[in-house]
Amino acid sequence: MNLRFWINYKGQLLTYDHLARQITGKDKLLTHYRARLPEWEIWLLLATDIHVLKSVEIPADLTDWRFNFQFDRVLLMPWIGGVVELGRQ
Repeated sequence: MNLRFWINYKGQLLTYDHLARQITGKDKLLTHYRARLPEWEIWLLLATDIHVLKSVEIPADLTDWRFNFQFDRVLLMPWIGGVVELGRQ
């Protein structure tokens, strides 16, 4: 899968730190989600907006990155290129 595509207007490369901050922020809410849905798998889907497709390039090695999270799965869905499952540390 070709993972080089654009997702934002800022003209930067999507970084590990940016994704890690987003995941960590959502991970803090997971206890609340699990309390409400104790028997369910809970996935985090990070999605880009169709209107912000042009300036942040997703690195080709994104699938090699590993993040610390408690979700059952974490997915990144850009508007171009398909869904990418992010790895766990």
